[in-house]
Amino acid sequence: MTRPEEILRGLWTFPIVLPDSPLKWLNCYVVKAENGGRNLLVDTGFYHPACIAALNEGMAALDLRPENTDVFITHMHTDHTGNAAYLQKRGCRILMSEIDYWLQHDSVEKNWQTNAEKMRAAGLPGDVMEQIRATNRAVIYTSGTFSADGVNDGDVLSYGDYNFKAIHTPGHTPGHMCLYDSVSRTLISGDHVLFDISPNICSWTCMSDPLGRYMDSLERIKALPVEHVLPGHRTVQESPLRERADQLLAHHRRRLDDAERVIGEHPGLNAYQIAGMMQWKIRAKDWDDFPPGQKYFAMSETLAHLEHLLLEGRIQKEQAGDEAPVYLIK
Repeated sequence: MTRPEEILRGLWTFPIVLPDSPLKWLNCYVVKAENGGRNLLVDTGFYHPACIAALNEGMAALDLRPENTDVFITHMHTDHTGNAAYLQKRGCRILMSEIDYWLQHDSVEKNWQTNAEKMRAAGLPGDVMEQIRATNRAVIYTSGTFSADGVNDGDVLSYGDYNFKAIHTPGHTPGHMCLYDSVSRTLISGDHVLFDISPNICSWTCMSDPLGRYMDSLERIKALPVEHVLPGHRTVQESPLRERADQLLAHHRRRLDDAERVIGEHPGLNAYQIAGMMQWKIRAKDWDDFPPGQKYFAMSETLAHLEHLLLEGRIQKEQAGDEAPVYLIK
């Protein structure tokens, strides 16, 4: 049974289990309105029977009527958008950053194919890509297309006692957004800031230097006076936001150094080969033992770090014909 917990006055959370995902669960947040006002629910989980059951139980426990509830989606990933169409069909209004909305609106399958082509061109073997495709949750666990009211940086969303300012924090996705209430000093951080794990920063065809954008977004967020950080996954924290932001920045600087080290020791490798020699915190004996989905995320994150190293002038890229590009120390 899903039991909501009131973490601040009028602001509740309940977990939505994420089957087959190393993320384990999504933290769903609710601002419950009084006197007939509209409620706010943040993020929705996969379109999967276990997620739908947890979502319905949490909403029922808080007496949320769909026709009186707005749903804010922090970003386009399926563990956050998966039940958006399901909730909209029940009567909820959907709110989401215009950038991420239009990126996912074309179709999850189209986005997957675009990313798959980029990965193959960078050196990911075709058989590995097929394994990844067969287990890809982004394609499997979505309830379909939905319409959304666009939210832009600086927009204010008022619910109950809270006036949340939408803050565009690109990096994890191009249109990722956090919500910040200055009176309670509360930040709903989505996947921009997580505490038990580090957010995955992937390569995007539609956003240059995603790692640089992410690090800039961390600097922007850490300047805010925050007492309560409400992340999309795992532990809900009383801030130290600035300390965690600095840890994440240091983590990515170490990963940049690690990629540069591999290139220096083994010049002429492609991105897939570099990813296989980098250091990853995962329960696997070696690169060959990585689950297919984790290989996908590791390689995409490697591409993002290689792009940043290229922009910093620390490495160079060479390509011969149709072969995957290889990397050298500059």
